[in-house]
Amino acid sequence: MSRSSWLLSILMVGSITYGDMFQRINPFVTYMEMRGGFILCHVPLPRDLFRDLPGSGIWTLVADIESWSPDGHLDQNVIVCAQDVGGPLNQWLHSFPSLGTRKPVLIVTEKAKEYNATYSVINQRVYFLGLDTLKLSERYQVNERKIQRNLAQINHNSNSVTSFVTIGFLPRRSNFHGLNLKAMIGNQSPFLNIQGASEEQILTPTGDFMTRFPFDQVTGSFKDVMVIMAKELNFSVSYFQRRDLNWGNKVNGTWSGMVSTLLKGEADFIGASLTLTPTRFEAVDYLLPIGRETYAIFIKTSAQEDFDWKVFILPFSTGLWQFLLFNALIMVLAVKALERYHISVGESRYKSNLKHCEDLIMYYWIVLCTYFGKAFPLGSGKTPLPASKQWLFFTIMFVGNVMLMAYRASLTSELSNRTKKWPFITLDQLLISDYQLLARKGGFSDSLFTNAEEGSIFHSLYNKFLKDDRDQYMINDIPTLLQELMQSKKRALFYLLETVYTYPEYNCQISAPWISNYPNFLSMAFPKSSPYKEFFQFLLYEHLE
Repeated sequence: MSRSSWLLSILMVGSITYGDMFQRINPFVTYMEMRGGFILCHVPLPRDLFRDLPGSGIWTLVADIESWSPDGHLDQNVIVCAQDVGGPLNQWLHSFPSLGTRKPVLIVTEKAKEYNATYSVINQRVYFLGLDTLKLSERYQVNERKIQRNLAQINHNSNSVTSFVTIGFLPRRSNFHGLNLKAMIGNQSPFLNIQGASEEQILTPTGDFMTRFPFDQVTGSFKDVMVIMAKELNFSVSYFQRRDLNWGNKVNGTWSGMVSTLLKGEADFIGASLTLTPTRFEAVDYLLPIGRETYAIFIKTSAQEDFDWKVFILPFSTGLWQFLLFNALIMVLAVKALERYHISVGESRYKSNLKHCEDLIMYYWIVLCTYFGKAFPLGSGKTPLPASKQWLFFTIMFVGNVMLMAYRASLTSELSNRTKKWPFITLDQLLISDYQLLARKGGFSDSLFTNAEEGSIFHSLYNKFLKDDRDQYMINDIPTLLQELMQSKKRALFYLLETVYTYPEYNCQISAPWISNYPNFLSMAFPKSSPYKEFFQFLLYEHLE
């Protein structure tokens, strides 16, 4: 964003003229690179002052703060000029968490000490300008610690910024000063693993039971990310898991699981590998994707290898086989026609119709055999064959050798590759098969079936396999699901490829005939009004770069 001036004269205090105010304030707004936001002035200004200001039409002037509220104006450019701004300001900062997060707030006052007791939240861009000290400062509070920092100083004679902080807003405030954040977690290997059990049970104010896990009982890639962030942002994490192990679905307009815990303010963020879905975007804000999940359907691998005799016809397509049979028939008719042409009428007269049929069948078989390497019988005797017949026999044997070489090469290729024959390779084939589907209860896989649109394949699978026996075939514990899968050859498990393959004892016993071509993204999630989310996001961007 390029530096730009507001070209505003804001305040008249004592003997200071409007021109002097412009000269003093303008360098600060230029330094702050502010294109818009809130300007809160300690004393009222005449409205006529703003009529001749360039670009002032984009601003809303507010003089009566008793009947005015920032609600509905957080995305607008507003100038508030009133005698007493300090009282409403403290109320606004707490009642409207978004104030100062979308657009900055500049508070202009005659004496800087008048706002010494006013502190914003860590993510609110609230700045204080004291006309007596000509200093721009910020004051915010995090973890009950109050931080005050001078950002810029104006030289009284030159009206230019002579000293200022060059560090940006997010890196400047990326210190939570030992704050302890509550993170909701869920067991989903390899992203997050909860090892062992915990006896520390907690009942939340809204009646949800949660289990607290020590730091060393949680492992996985998502924990590694949290450890890095905790170190660089200077905070600690407490890990909690819901007793119902529910991740969060929206049913009849009501959220459940970890998402509901977040919305009720009983946790600061979800540190588990939460799937990014459009519905959840309505309730929470995600960080950048830091994981990926791929759904697949697993079946028990058969230990017996069967030989399929169809392998001998696989080298050629159906159309080519039909062409060879038809071509052989043409060749037989040609041989028979040449034979009748070169023998005498008397010799042919002694052959019955049955004998002619036998000759046709014999020649047909001989031609087919010639196609696959058998020599064509040229007969015996000293009488040479006619040239036309020799050319015909040569053509049959030449074509036969070419076909034989192609067939042998293709057959060798087929026999050298071990090919699995799956009972199904699509979800539609699974639907009409005799397999019983298993799925995990809770989380995205659960909502994928229960919230599927009517008429979709997932809706059909849910109605056929899971709806009537939900408790039997939808289980939350992954090891239990894998054990159920191994109980029968006619069971299929719908779950994550990355998670199932973290159980090495099953790797040689199960196979995946269907794997999704569209992986989902995973990340952590924060409430919409979280003051910490943009600092986590900023840190992720830095590490990606």
